[in-house]
Amino acid sequence: MKNNYSFRLLWLGQSLANLADSLYILSLVSLVYTLTHSAILSSLVPVVRLSAMIIGGLLAPLLIEKFQSSRLLSFSLLGQTLLLIGLTLVSIANNKISIWIWIFIALISLFDGWTLPTRNALVPQLVSREELIRANSLLATSDQVILLTGWSLGGLLVNHFGSVPILWLTVSCFAISTVSLLFIRHTHSKDIVKEQRAPMRKTIVEGWNYLFTQKDLKRITGMSILDYAASSVWAGAIILVFVDQVLHQDQAWWGWINASYFASSILGGLLVIKYADFFKGRLVYTLFIGGIVIGTLTLLFATTSVPYISLVLSLLMGLPQQIKQIAERTFLQTRLSINMLPKVLAAHQTMASATFSLSVLLMGWITDNYSVKIAYIVSSLFCALSAYIALGLKRQHKIASNSLASDETIYSRDL
Repeated sequence: MKNNYSFRLLWLGQSLANLADSLYILSLVSLVYTLTHSAILSSLVPVVRLSAMIIGGLLAPLLIEKFQSSRLLSFSLLGQTLLLIGLTLVSIANNKISIWIWIFIALISLFDGWTLPTRNALVPQLVSREELIRANSLLATSDQVILLTGWSLGGLLVNHFGSVPILWLTVSCFAISTVSLLFIRHTHSKDIVKEQRAPMRKTIVEGWNYLFTQKDLKRITGMSILDYAASSVWAGAIILVFVDQVLHQDQAWWGWINASYFASSILGGLLVIKYADFFKGRLVYTLFIGGIVIGTLTLLFATTSVPYISLVLSLLMGLPQQIKQIAERTFLQTRLSINMLPKVLAAHQTMASATFSLSVLLMGWITDNYSVKIAYIVSSLFCALSAYIALGLKRQHKIASNSLASDETIYSRDL
């Protein structure tokens, strides 16, 4: 990857886009709250955003069928850039929240709905199989560093300069990211272009069919559903209740627990980069051990009421979580054809977003009606079930590993 300029451009472009995204959300929530002084309206920003992203993910296969991955990613960022300019201009022109602001938020998020699956599908087209897990680790680690930086410094920047100047900064970041992606060249494989377009309905459901019909993909899907359901207890609202009701500390501890998790995630990504060859041949075992470790740490977190112990457990939590996510992504990338991979990843991302959203509501209900400790215990049980499913991948993993010697993957055929 050292001399792979296309991958470096992807890395640079996505890092800038992720930084812009975190600053954009902070600026927007601050702007809405400043203009309305309403917590409910401010909370609608992530709700509208996530809902539109799910719709974008559902529509992604239609676009993936028509456009080359790198061009689709550039188009997504260009659309977000232009829409963000419109949002900023509307914000300047009005001293109140208008319907246009919500429309721009929804449209920007719609474009963002196919960004992540398209990016992850593009990576195998830019790097060799031997470099794939290291490339995934580098992107995942950069994502965590950017999130930690954006959310840490973003609040200070918005407080000092105001929401509108930071929105213009995000426009600049999106613009540079868009330009950088225009110079990407597919060096290791090319998109497969079908001579005859499939019917719209088949195109939309094709990726979903793969997720729920292929043997090991069904297991990966089941694991993902359980993993995202389990991770919902780490949403800000649930952690805040835990800090208040169990640890009996102020909101500063909420920030420290989040920061320790991000720091540990970064360390996990760096470990995979350094020991990529070790993890590359042990993806299934990584998924199994990761589920066991995360479940155990979550259970310990649920049973402690000592602030410093909870902080240490949070610090330990991010490392196996990041390693497991990288292993899962690499597993999918090495078992799907270039043509099918973006559709499956789009379906997977949409399923993940929907699962996480519903699970946050579930964990909130458990917290309100029982206790926040019960919510974390349920989360640990989900992790244990995910680890159990990972054991079922062992046989398929061995079969798939034999087939990776050739350029064809076991799922390169069309449904």
